[in-house]
Amino acid sequence: MNRLLFPMLMAVSIIIIFFSSCTKPGKPAEPENYIVTTLAGKGVDGFADGSGITAIFYGPKGIATDVQGNIYVADVGNNRIRKISASGTVSTLAGNGRFGYVDGSNSVAQLTGPDDVATDALGNVYVTESNRIRKITPAGEASTLTGGITGHVDGDLSTAQFGLLAGITTDAQNNIYVIDWGGNSPNFGARIRKITPAGIVSTLAGNDIAGYIDGNGTAAQFLNPTGITTDPQGNVYVADYGNRRVRKITAAGVVSTLASIGSSPISGPSDVAADSQGNIYVIQSGLNQSSIYMITASGTSTVVAGSTGGYADGPGSTALFKGLLGIALDAQGNIYVSDYTDSRIRKISKL
Repeated sequence: MNRLLFPMLMAVSIIIIFFSSCTKPGKPAEPENYIVTTLAGKGVDGFADGSGITAIFYGPKGIATDVQGNIYVADVGNNRIRKISASGTVSTLAGNGRFGYVDGSNSVAQLTGPDDVATDALGNVYVTESNRIRKITPAGEASTLTGGITGHVDGDLSTAQFGLLAGITTDAQNNIYVIDWGGNSPNFGARIRKITPAGIVSTLAGNDIAGYIDGNGTAAQFLNPTGITTDPQGNVYVADYGNRRVRKITAAGVVSTLASIGSSPISGPSDVAADSQGNIYVIQSGLNQSSIYMITASGTSTVVAGSTGGYADGPGSTALFKGLLGIALDAQGNIYVSDYTDSRIRKISKL
């Protein structure tokens, strides 16, 4: 979700959500279980590559990792995709900072408020940007994978049309999944679209009508979903912010509810990530509140880190975040989150 839309969407949620929360109480994590550190960023808005806290971001949102342990960040305010090595060295993978749409090499490419990022097994980075999906090679060469015309058309890459894209992920078979708001912004319904390695775009679930319905394929409804991920079994998980729920979609397109996250109309799940054991990690974002939950396959949730808004490293039970919007895991189970409000990238490790 871009930097300008997020506050507006939370305000809209106040109007359109009146049901009470059915969140399962989160059990606080033991203080010694998790430790939170700052990987990169210094808590001010701007732009600078560098090491650790010398690097500067401007509203980092989507975040992803690759098999080599690198971290990629959609730096929305800087119109750049940033790369962070495992040691915390920040560089610019693509984008020259100018607001625009230009394919090309690292310093030539122009991006328009990149929202989310995902990686494949070859180290390519995929970016959602308005109604386009951009592809960036490990060398920083940017191209347009598909999109560019607003609409809803399935088919091949050259003819497919998308609305406003809000999240992206890949699976082990190199399928790509995106959240497509459909361009009907007052509605905030959405479709989940799938792109195969052969370049065929289809609608997996949702119908662009805002609501809360579990069911098969286009019979299901979502309300302002903002984050998406997959597990090793090929299931898709969606942070359905407006409904304050984490939804699960099977490979066949069957939508169900995994868990409820959020305690008020302006608090809900903003992004999700999955580990190899079937646990789902969720960011709960709200007014002056940012927490990270772990949800088991049975739907039981526990708090990993965070509570009220603020900035503090340390044990998970005392660590604070200002406004988390992106989450990713690496192969070792480390959690990375982008603090959009604080312009920092934080790392959460299990002890």
